[in-house]
Amino acid sequence: MSLQTVYAHKAIGFADLTCNSRIIDCINEPIAIIKDDNIKAYLIPERMMYAFADYLDDIKLVKMANNRIKNWEDAMTEAIQVNIDDL
Repeated sequence: MSLQTVYAHKAIGFADLTCNSRIIDCINEPIAIIKDDNIKAYLIPERMMYAFADYLDDIKLVKMANNRIKNWEDAMTEAIQVNIDDL
């Protein structure tokens, strides 16, 4: 028997979930799905999934912005030789 970290306050057996699909309509927090005495999945509310998706999008945007700032800073440190008469 192995120990698993559970990331939910509630759990339901897979068989109970398949027999009673009305549970899906009542979800307001994460629920661990248990099969064969192991956590196999988590069921989360739709609003939480949207929040996770927004968070992941934000992480991607921050990485993109940081890369652009770094590229801009690198470009600003390059010296360009200019002839005063060409100006």
